[in-house]
Amino acid sequence: MVEANYGGNMARQILSQAWDQLAREGETHGQLMPLIVEVNAKVGKRLRAGPVTQLYEPGRVHHVGHYPELEGQMVTWVAGMDSPDRMDAAVHGLTELAGGSCRAPRSSTPSP
Repeated sequence: MVEANYGGNMARQILSQAWDQLAREGETHGQLMPLIVEVNAKVGKRLRAGPVTQLYEPGRVHHVGHYPELEGQMVTWVAGMDSPDRMDAAVHGLTELAGGSCRAPRSSTPSP
């Protein structure tokens, strides 16, 4: 996923170039490049993360492996802090995997 409104074209180009390089080196084993999904960070992080939080609480989401940096961001972030990269990516990814069922409502107020 790339944030379309924050350098999405550059991120898409870098990922495509990296995949092409891996293909030239024979590292992709004939696989197609993974889909790049563009997301727009139009609403505040707290509003965006709220529905995803509700997936964690009943145990509908769990992580396989150990991700101390992500877990640290998830338990220490409070509204108003700088955007934590790993947590933001997890929120966007889980929103996509949930099929949009946990998308935050659109807001006309600027994001924090």
